[in-house]
Amino acid sequence: SLGTEANTSAAAGEGTELTASENCNIRAAADSNSEIIGSLNAGDTITKTGMEGDWVQVEFDGQTGYIFSELLR
Repeated sequence: SLGTEANTSAAAGEGTELTASENCNIRAAADSNSEIIGSLNAGDTITKTGMEGDWVQVEFDGQTGYIFSELLR
């Protein structure tokens, strides 16, 4: 068991509202070098629409975006 260190955003189901644990970028692809299409401030919420590797897929302003899962809870 991973205990309390489990990555809750990765385990969350699609449609779950997640909260940014710190300021983070929303990227066009599940890649830290991809274009930044938006950002969240710590405490902002966003709805998870899927998962790609270590990235949470979200919908942002009608676009599909990706946030590194460890930045969400």
